[in-house]
Amino acid sequence: MASAHDIGHDENGLFVKNGDFVVLESDTMHAKDIIISAPGWWNQFPLLGVNITKYRSSSGREQQITRDIKLNMTADGFIVDQIFVKNFQEIYLTAKRK
Repeated sequence: MASAHDIGHDENGLFVKNGDFVVLESDTMHAKDIIISAPGWWNQFPLLGVNITKYRSSSGREQQITRDIKLNMTADGFIVDQIFVKNFQEIYLTAKRK
């Protein structure tokens, strides 16, 4: 399948070059947005979002976070190969679009 593209952004805002938005391959941005966002943040998809911040001060919930990430990524059209969570600070995710 062809890769998805979207307007580039990060936590500081949208990417602009020469007065126009920068369009980038968006699978990585979408995965990050899903993991950071909480259910209810996306009006069109109110159940989408992992809300990683709720896991930051907890321990022993690696299976739950891995399950939440896999469910949300699958709902957004990804096939998840592998998820590794390291101390809730680093998440390694291997996935591709269906």
